[in-house]
Amino acid sequence: MMYVWPISLQALAFAVLFAEVLIPSFGVLSLVAVGLGASSWMVILATLSSGGTLAFALADLVLVPLAAWQVFRFLGRSPVSHRTNVGTGSGLEDSSRALALHLGRFVSAETSLRPAGKIGLDGEIFEAQTAGEFVEKGGIVRLVAVRGAGFIVEKNQTGSLPS
Repeated sequence: MMYVWPISLQALAFAVLFAEVLIPSFGVLSLVAVGLGASSWMVILATLSSGGTLAFALADLVLVPLAAWQVFRFLGRSPVSHRTNVGTGSGLEDSSRALALHLGRFVSAETSLRPAGKIGLDGEIFEAQTAGEFVEKGGIVRLVAVRGAGFIVEKNQTGSLPS
């Protein structure tokens, strides 16, 4: 029965840390988790024997890194981490409108596009991405869409600039 409180407090600390990764709270949840972890260790040191304390210390040495690894592994697949809004108010609207004026033009690839790379347009360099096809440096591509501050391009099948 004396293990219930420390285990409960540590499980709650792990859960709050997991929530911190998914719900950005600017460190508030992290402070709560640290408080819960410290409270569990106060209970451990006050109520358990040295063997019990050692068991908790070893368990924490294994479980804390394992939990952190699992949390960040989950974060990579989480829809929360992939949700972005670069729409109205993002500051890219004017840039996107200006770039959209160039759609349909043919330009040269400044680097190889594998499928991403750089293109030259009116003396400026822009990021570009194909739909998966490889374009060698110097290859001709057509600007088909704007994405952020770059372009989606497609390879010109003739290989030269159209007249």
